[in-house]
Amino acid sequence: MMRHCNLSPSAQDEGQPVSAPDLPALIAARICHDLISPLGAIGNGVELLELSETTAGPELALVRDSVQQAQTRIRLFRIAFGNVGADQTIGAEELRTVLRDYSAQLRFELDWPPQPYQPKPLVKLGLLALLCIETALPHGGQAQFRLSQEGLHIVAQSDRLKLDDGLWSALGGTVPWPDSLRAAHVQFPALAQSVAAAHLTLRVRTEPDSINLQISAD
Repeated sequence: MMRHCNLSPSAQDEGQPVSAPDLPALIAARICHDLISPLGAIGNGVELLELSETTAGPELALVRDSVQQAQTRIRLFRIAFGNVGADQTIGAEELRTVLRDYSAQLRFELDWPPQPYQPKPLVKLGLLALLCIETALPHGGQAQFRLSQEGLHIVAQSDRLKLDDGLWSALGGTVPWPDSLRAAHVQFPALAQSVAAAHLTLRVRTEPDSINLQISAD
């Protein structure tokens, strides 16, 4: 069961320190929120243009596909990197739509059966983990995600697994984060920090052909 520590108004009155807002998460949520509407408008415009026989063609199809990919990634990023309330939940249909659209862009098979009204903080951790797993499966494979009240368990397998030992070791807490950390790998420290903020435990075990990742309260 996830544990959260929320500061009540009475605690503030007693002079206890108030936790600072999670600015990176709020910034991410703001960017996603402001981009999703214009991208939707562009998508609607492309659909209208496709109805015209004079403008339909491969160039327009390329624009349509690019807009759809951008919309899909922003919807996922909005949950993975955004600010999530401790008591928020996400419905099975909403999560199923996000996973369906995003998995269409993946090169591996994703097995994540959504459950009714899963805790959104745990789903956030799962999506961050998915972004981490994605870097290790560029040549195909399978990834199985199982969320429960006890936590999250992920098993990824591939005959051609691509592991960055520095990132995965740092995620497991055995070595410091590399100084050369790139923006493309921000999901790794974001996952570690989000797990710590939720007062959960992250266990990582890697093999030449598999990744086993477990997030739980113990």
